[in-house]
Amino acid sequence: MKKQIYKSPTSIWKIQFIDNQTIVLELRDGNAKKVEWVFVDLLKNTITDSYISSENAWWKTLIFSSAECIVLHEMKQVKNPKIASVEVVFFKSTKVINEVGSQFEAYNSDGLHLSNARMEREILPINYQKPIEPLVAIKYNQSDPYYLDVSKWLSQFFHGNISLSCEYLEWNGYIVIGFYSENENKKWDANLYVFNNEGDLLIDEVLFHNLEGEINGLFSAIENVIIAINEKNEVLSFSV
Repeated sequence: MKKQIYKSPTSIWKIQFIDNQTIVLELRDGNAKKVEWVFVDLLKNTITDSYISSENAWWKTLIFSSAECIVLHEMKQVKNPKIASVEVVFFKSTKVINEVGSQFEAYNSDGLHLSNARMEREILPINYQKPIEPLVAIKYNQSDPYYLDVSKWLSQFFHGNISLSCEYLEWNGYIVIGFYSENENKKWDANLYVFNNEGDLLIDEVLFHNLEGEINGLFSAIENVIIAINEKNEVLSFSV
């Protein structure tokens, strides 16, 4: 079953999982050079919190997120990116910490660990919640022998030019495959297929049309749901 979780008026660049019910999205508007980070409830399909950075927002990116806060790194230089500062946003207290020359190091039961160029460490106490680790597919490139096996299997169901790479995951007794196919415009579409153990095709979804190349991760999975981004601005969930 396919379900729309969230649709954005701008592009979705990053997605992080807080728990089995909440995700954080990094949304970017290239024309306005605006970046927003939003918490989305997967069950209610609603935004629970959001944050827009006021200064140099376009150069900031999401590094870490928890139920209490998000951590952003501001980058400088394009060719050889370096961390210029760290910004920690606490949602419940609306407190924002911005430290030039510092960066995020770790998160554990002590709290958030930040460090600066002098290797001095600062710990910000927050409630510890073990980070959720979504299942990530194995990526096979065309030079990998397993790529041929997967593409041969897919060719029984997909009658087109399978190309670039594929992503393979065995999940809850199902097989999930993300793959690319060349279209009539000499560009690539990104597809999501889900099979049961008997080899029956249960989900057949085109996630992207007319891509110029590969993207970083076509899908991920947590517990009983698959999460994928559709056409850069929509979060979809799939359950079987």
